[in-house]
Amino acid sequence: MELRFTVLASGSSGNASVIQTGGSAILVDAGLQRPGLLGRLEKAGLAEAPLAGMVLTHTHSDHWNDSALSWLAGQGVPLY
Repeated sequence: MELRFTVLASGSSGNASVIQTGGSAILVDAGLQRPGLLGRLEKAGLAEAPLAGMVLTHTHSDHWNDSALSWLAGQGVPLY
């Protein structure tokens, strides 16, 4: 089984990574605004990968963003 780890953003202005295996993916942190997150997912070729869940590592503001979390909740993506 192949595992792919992609860092979408890392730093004080936002953190987000994706772990992908098979046909699904898990988002680790969502510290970017929705448009930025979607753009980086698309640029990494992950826009079509179904998100099986999102893991929030901790609640510092660079690891979560209201617009991203609201969008993920609207998509029915579970938050862990």
